[in-house]
Amino acid sequence: MLYSGASVGNVAQYDFDPRKAEQILEEAGYRRVPDGIRFKTSIMVDRSSFLYAIAAETIRDYLGKVGVNAELKLLDRLSVVDERQGIPLQLSQT
Repeated sequence: MLYSGASVGNVAQYDFDPRKAEQILEEAGYRRVPDGIRFKTSIMVDRSSFLYAIAAETIRDYLGKVGVNAELKLLDRLSVVDERQGIPLQLSQT
């Protein structure tokens, strides 16, 4: 468990099962290409939260074990909110 203060209640919990994940990805049509990658994605997380960053690293590592290349994007809180709202991150110099 990544955050011991969270209440899981009736939420189903699953162990990491790479073989099952590989099977599900294959059945969904996400086959590995010659370099071993199925597809690429990104995980965006607020870098000010140590727990979120650790959780994101763990998820990235699990995804990598089944052929999903996940780029970890550690952003400040405002950038995370902007990205989630579909507003492109704009940096400007004054």
